[in-house]
Amino acid sequence: MESYHRRHRGQPRLKRSYHGSQENPILLDEAVESPRKRRQHSPRINSTTTLSQLPTEILNQIMSEVPDRRGLLSLCLASKAFHNMFRDKSFELVRSAHIKEVEQRAYHPSHVASTISNYKRHTKEVSMLFEVTWDGLIMKGDLASANTFIRRLREYGTPQYHILLELLQTKYDKKVPEMSWNGWASAFTAVDALVWANHYQQQHRRDDIGGMKNWLLHEAVCRRREIISLSTSKVAWDIAYSVLEEIRVGLTSQPVAISSDNDVAEVIQAILDLAIEKQLWHEAHLQVLKLLKLDININVDNLVGNIRAICCGAISANNWYDATTAMDIFLNYKIFWDISGTGVICCVDSAISDTHKMWRTAIGTRWDSSHRLFDHCTY
Repeated sequence: MESYHRRHRGQPRLKRSYHGSQENPILLDEAVESPRKRRQHSPRINSTTTLSQLPTEILNQIMSEVPDRRGLLSLCLASKAFHNMFRDKSFELVRSAHIKEVEQRAYHPSHVASTISNYKRHTKEVSMLFEVTWDGLIMKGDLASANTFIRRLREYGTPQYHILLELLQTKYDKKVPEMSWNGWASAFTAVDALVWANHYQQQHRRDDIGGMKNWLLHEAVCRRREIISLSTSKVAWDIAYSVLEEIRVGLTSQPVAISSDNDVAEVIQAILDLAIEKQLWHEAHLQVLKLLKLDININVDNLVGNIRAICCGAISANNWYDATTAMDIFLNYKIFWDISGTGVICCVDSAISDTHKMWRTAIGTRWDSSHRLFDHCTY
């Protein structure tokens, strides 16, 4: 039998072309692949389609999703279509990629502050670096680092520190934030940073910053129901809690105060629901205590359901302290007892029964002893 190599001797070898990679499978304009291969990988796309033929909106969306500036550069070098798109929207695209880098912790705020402080004069690059770092930290939900960023700029003796603060003030001064948790959190964080900086910077009058905060609080209080209705499924606890807590304080502080205890209770209930959703049992327990201190007609059935969720959730998480402190609430407040004071009301009796069932499933010596709350259940 004639060998394979002898039969094909003298025939040109076919070289395999590599375009992109498994991690970034981009079909380049210059790529030439067999129709069979194209049909296997792109059954829904016409085999003659190239990047240059894609709609501008799709190209823009692809570039907007690039996670860093290095990837953006690679994409521009890969195709003229991406290069042309970048040429038209370079500042916007670089800014978007840079923000994503900050979100991914590619840069520590202290390091960025140090870099900015090395610039002896204010430039467009300084402004952009400042803004993308701030926006990236806010979008990531790292409010503490955003405040640290402002403080480090001052500590490092940044020459254009007051100019950057003016940029921050202009960004938020008397402008209603985007209706999102991050939008409101960024505005409140910026105001707090400006209030702190105002103690050191003579260029910022206290009255201006104070008026800015009062205006923002007033807007948040007036729009509180719209804010409370925002979805919390994908937002970090710190972000949503910081906004709701600002509103709660704003409802009772002068000169913003325009509320009754019922309005305050509405916000506290929102924080309580959020804490239960995020399974933060200690924080949820604290919110229950705040509700009980208000002079309002409490929806007892709803509150009992909240306490039941806290007790069972804490037991399930093997958190003895939070479970027992939540259970003590039923014993310490008359609202959960009948008129004679000799027994708990019906809905509490049911909650105690559910809690006891969960208690019996807990593992550990701490759960071996009973709790005095169980003595008042008729289960």
